[in-house]
Amino acid sequence: MVLRDRLVLVLPAGHPLAARGADAQPLPFAEAAELDFVSLPRQTSLAQRLAAESAAIGRRLRVRIHVRSFDAICQMVAAGLGVAVLPQAATSSPVPWPPWPCRPWPTTSSPAGRSP
Repeated sequence: MVLRDRLVLVLPAGHPLAARGADAQPLPFAEAAELDFVSLPRQTSLAQRLAAESAAIGRRLRVRIHVRSFDAICQMVAAGLGVAVLPQAATSSPVPWPPWPCRPWPTTSSPAGRSP
């Protein structure tokens, strides 16, 4: 059985795009492409996917910082360094973070358990 995890756009608290809420329609990538991103290293499948989606709309993804884990991405987003696209399950941390707003991402998600 192949499990899938929905991708979400993770936003810092108070970000204007967060006002639409997690139950809103997926955010068009072109709308988020102008923002600064926090990302995994370039060689990961998730980072490559975001770069490919950016190229498909004629843009280059603006990555402000690369970090090595989903938890580090969430910390950087919470600190206001940018936004990120993550599997929804990665936004639930055992660390007592304040909740951060997430928006649905309009693409199909990669199989769960596969390295990002």
